[in-house]
Amino acid sequence: MSTLHALTTPTNNDSAHTLPTLRYKGGPLTHRPATIADLDQLSRLESECFPPEEAATRDQILYRIKTVPPELFITTWDNDKLVGFVNGTLTNSPDLTEESMSRHESKGSTVCIHSVSVAPDLRRQGIAYTMLLNYIIGIKNVHRMRPTYKRIVLLAHDNLIPLYTKAGFKVDGPSGVHHGPLPWIQCSMMLGDGGWAHDDE
Repeated sequence: MSTLHALTTPTNNDSAHTLPTLRYKGGPLTHRPATIADLDQLSRLESECFPPEEAATRDQILYRIKTVPPELFITTWDNDKLVGFVNGTLTNSPDLTEESMSRHESKGSTVCIHSVSVAPDLRRQGIAYTMLLNYIIGIKNVHRMRPTYKRIVLLAHDNLIPLYTKAGFKVDGPSGVHHGPLPWIQCSMMLGDGGWAHDDE
């Protein structure tokens, strides 16, 4: 089984958690690990999705592409158009902190999601939810073959909490991270958890 197939295809154990039907009207979407050749498009989309005080820099994105395992930086495409991406690093910290989010710990057991980004003109079509489920399936598939990952953790603003709880994350509570003017809420998912919602909203 190729890496890409493992990242995008549910196993029998995921049969109850198939990807939802998209409302996206473009071509079929494909998912693959990020490469350095994608850097310009990734950096541009990051700046379109986050205010300057929250956006990752070009150097930070390059660091993640070069450093993290392929299943931790997944891009989504409509032919040659970058539609969105999900990226993360590893940490051994029990909770996300500014320090733990600033580096990748290769022996870490917690996946820290940094971005779930969709092109602004393509939002509200189910793409973010589908990308997130695809990412979770990829992490769980790797976990089955090589059980080094224990959980997935992310920080979100209040308005995006419904997206993440729908995908199976639990709300841990307010985060101590201060990055930008708005407060952050930590959400987490243990990899042994039962799954996520699978409607087409």
